[in-house]
Amino acid sequence: MGLKRRIIALFLIFTILLPIIPLEKVYASYFTDIAGHWAEEYINAIHEEGAVNGYPDGTFRPDGSLTIG
Repeated sequence: MGLKRRIIALFLIFTILLPIIPLEKVYASYFTDIAGHWAEEYINAIHEEGAVNGYPDGTFRPDGSLTIG
């Protein structure tokens, strides 16, 4: 098999397999103090839904108290 055919075969295999490779959903961190926190992904997700807001200084304070109202 020639080099051209090998390259084409690899390209086709790659393009067929790419859509089935699971990729993690990447969230942009909306807050400056949640990087590396165990709940970072969840905080960003509920923020995108409009369920929570952070503080005016750009923090979320994930280990702080929660007030509802």
